[in-house]
Amino acid sequence: MRKLIHDINNGCDEAPSSAGGGGINNSVRRVVRAVVVINPGNPTGNVFDEIDLGGLVEVCEEHSLVLLADEVYQENVYTPLKKFVSVREVALRRQSAVEVYSFHSMSKGYYGECGIRGGYMQLTNVDPEINSVICKLSSMTLCSNTMGQALLASIVTPPVEGDASYPLFQTEKESILGALQEKADMVYHELNKIPGVQVGRLACLTVHVSLL
Repeated sequence: MRKLIHDINNGCDEAPSSAGGGGINNSVRRVVRAVVVINPGNPTGNVFDEIDLGGLVEVCEEHSLVLLADEVYQENVYTPLKKFVSVREVALRRQSAVEVYSFHSMSKGYYGECGIRGGYMQLTNVDPEINSVICKLSSMTLCSNTMGQALLASIVTPPVEGDASYPLFQTEKESILGALQEKADMVYHELNKIPGVQVGRLACLTVHVSLL
């Protein structure tokens, strides 16, 4: 498995330009059962577009692979040149039968509620029997407390325009994301001042240290 991971990563720079077929397709072996995509990337900060993700979906279709999508930094895109697109959205648009497991967490993003320990996994095109087994396993383990579940509910159903809390919500959200962008820019510029250190300008700078 280590050799397989090395083969896939061999030749990739710090921010892969594409998540599509090509190198990944050539690196798939029988031991592979799933593909994990972290989008936006951590620590690379790369943001894959719909074409990239479509190519990845095609690879998974061809080789009957499960697609695991870590999308916890979906709000942390600091450039208008890039837009977050979920793997699930791409798979549904293509009417693909690929099994997609999407992950999100309140510990990341602009919320940064690490101590609450809340998150979710969304299953798409997954066999109902597998879904049932996962639900049974979840019911046998500890879950987030009441506060954690309430906070997660507010994340997936945020205030919308017209709600009394919407103006305050937008102000706080923009303030937090703006501060994170300032910190990301500062780290980028200061690191490049160090002799022998060169940091590339990334489309998405997910400086998660500032969230903790």
